[in-house]
Amino acid sequence: MTYIEAQRIKDDNQNLIGKVDSKGFTITEIIIVPSDANSREDFLRSYMFSKNAEISILPYQNDDLIVWAVDTKHLHEANVLFYSELPNE
Repeated sequence: MTYIEAQRIKDDNQNLIGKVDSKGFTITEIIIVPSDANSREDFLRSYMFSKNAEISILPYQNDDLIVWAVDTKHLHEANVLFYSELPNE
């Protein structure tokens, strides 16, 4: 999806923050992520370093994107990423 579509999904799902998903993790942030696996790895490295998804996604704004609901507590404490992909509705 485009950046504009992804931003809409992100904005529409802010109500999920603080909720526990079906996998049992607490959603702490909604982020836009590149759909390409290699770009996603680079994005995640940048995101882990900066802790700022908005800045980390900038180089990928023209790529195909997806939106994730993530548990950043586990990501930053244990370097384990729990996420659910949000559908493009």
